[in-house]
Amino acid sequence: MAAPTGPLPAWSRIVVSRRLLGAGAAAALAAAAVGALGIAGAGPSPVVAAVLAVSAAWLLAQSRSRVVVDDDGVRVEQALLRRTLAAVPISEITAARAGELDPQRLALSGYGVLRTSAVDGFRATRGGECLELGLADGRQFVVTVGDAAGAARAVTARLRSPARDDDRP
Repeated sequence: MAAPTGPLPAWSRIVVSRRLLGAGAAAALAAAAVGALGIAGAGPSPVVAAVLAVSAAWLLAQSRSRVVVDDDGVRVEQALLRRTLAAVPISEITAARAGELDPQRLALSGYGVLRTSAVDGFRATRGGECLELGLADGRQFVVTVGDAAGAARAVTARLRSPARDDDRP
């Protein structure tokens, strides 16, 4: 049987930040409570409730991200807006593997998009599975994501694809 030709199927997973989800839920509850107090005439201005509601919506929207592996590379997008938060082109990737994120490796305040001298990437959880990419400049790109092994296989398949070999000088 001949090897399949054409583009490889894309791989993607949703990553949820429990910290942002919790903060968004708390802001939504606070907005409801402040709004109820305002209606009863015993609370702060309705502007406070509106600011809390907008904050809750923003936090809840930010709590979900999508990790995508396709022929262009690996990217992390906002799940609802499809805005790219972090990305690495396939041409810069030299290796891919699944690993476990060590909470001590990155500062606890390091959630969301990461940029350090040795590591770029995206962190949604304190620890757990992560996709680790070796980059051509010796740095790493790390993304916390479930099924990191599947993501690593998808990247590795693209690194070995004949179309990529044709692009090399």
